Amino acid sequence: HNYKLYYSKGSDVRKNMSKEDFQKMLKPLKDFGTVEEFWDLFLHMKLPTQLGMKSKIFVFKEHIFPSWEDAHNKDGGRIYIKLPLNPETDEIWQNVVLEFLCALK
Repeated sequence: HNYKLYYSKGSDVRKNMSKEDFQKMLKPLKDFGTVEEFWDLFLHMKLPTQLGMKSKIFVFKEHIFPSWEDAHNKDGGRIYIKLPLNPETDEIWQNVVLEFLCALK
């Protein structure tokens, strides 16, 4: 499969945010479809401890937009992990992403 990474900068106004505002906040980072492309991207990304508070990173198959309104998500769920900012955070993040991608092969 090919995947796309999205980034959303932290914001305190998400609770009453419109669908359009949410979509504007999402920034597509890069696509990847091979192990080499993944590591090229992943090794050059900022780590969670380097991102702003309330920032989010989304990993989706390339043809699926990260919003509930996308038809591919109508019967889906989500994995939401809120990590504390401590020395283990970056390693936990890396392990979760690798486990997720390996399970989808």
